[in-house]
Amino acid sequence: MNSWLRHMMAALQAEAGREMVRLAAQRLAAALEAAGTLSLPDVARRLGTHRVTVWRWARCGRMPAVRVGHHYRVPRDIVEAMLAPVDVATDPGGQWRCPAPGCPVAYATAAALAAHLVLAHSTGAPKKGGEGEG
Repeated sequence: MNSWLRHMMAALQAEAGREMVRLAAQRLAAALEAAGTLSLPDVARRLGTHRVTVWRWARCGRMPAVRVGHHYRVPRDIVEAMLAPVDVATDPGGQWRCPAPGCPVAYATAAALAAHLVLAHSTGAPKKGGEGEG
């Protein structure tokens, strides 16, 4: 087989591989959207903040998010909990206290408290343990 033919076959195989990766990424994005996740621009629109701010929150862990390739996805429940009015108080140290009766946790950010409310109290079972993440 001459070198030109080998080169063309290699190029076609590489293109087929890229196409398979693209299709797999599309399927994964569709599955994540069906599972109730939002993209960071969608989260920023809902929260009324800039998309870069939301990206920074996801990157540093202030907002729970799943990284898929170069993109982050945020569970819809987390965003809805952040938008829902909750009667919370902060302690003298500025920590956000959980409003659930008997729940001793406190968090440094409102986003972390919202995640706790969704994850620990949406099923009705309070989270056991000590202080929350800071």
